[in-house]
Formats: sequence, structure tokens, C-alpha cells
Amino acid sequence: MLGAERVVAVDNDPQAVTATRDNAERNGVADRLAVLEPGAPLPAADRVLANILAGVLQSLAPTLIGALRTGGRLTLAGILAEQADAVRAAYQPACRFAPAVPRDGWVRLDGERRAL
Repeated sequence: MLGAERVVAVDNDPQAVTATRDNAERNGVADRLAVLEPGAPLPAADRVLANILAGVLQSLAPTLIGALRTGGRLTLAGILAEQADAVRAAYQPACRFAPAVPRDGWVRLDGERRAL
């Protein structure tokens, strides 16, 4: 709804996948949304956004980095402030990060995929 030409969403919870499809229909953006089933390969992306707990973000680092094109933007959220360094480390050196954005004890990490 904010202007993306195409969005690919994935979740490992079948109810979340159903809710995503339903919400896209209700908001008139279903034609621009592809919802992948759990385990499906991720397409190359200009931006990756993941709002999951820190441990999951760390374990998904190779998958998310692999999906992100060189120069692509990475946004990670769902991270407690004290977990930010460990999450950031899981994505380095493939990604460089701006300073963490704090909010109520949580942080958002914004990064960019480097050419290696």
C-alpha cells in the first residue's frame, strides 16, 4: 500500500500465510503480493524485512543474506536492545549496518548487502 511494485511474503505458520493472503485481498494489493509456503526458496530481492525474534534472525542469516542482492537493503526487527550486537554479528561482514534505531527497549537494524 506504500507503493511497492511487488512483495514476496513467507512465514512458517500456515495461519499467518492465510492471514497475509486475506489481508492483501481486503486491502486491494493481492495482485502485487506473492505468498510463499514454508521452505520455498526465496527469490533475489532488493529489500528484505524480517520482524522475528533475535535467535530466529540469527539462524536465518545465511538464507536472508543469500536472497538479498548486492546493494539491497535489510531491515531486521523484533530484537531486544541487548541482543542487537549478536544479531548484527550474524550478518557481518556480508552486510554493513547503520546505528540501531531504539524504541521502548527494542531495536531495529537497518543494513545494506555488501559486494564480497
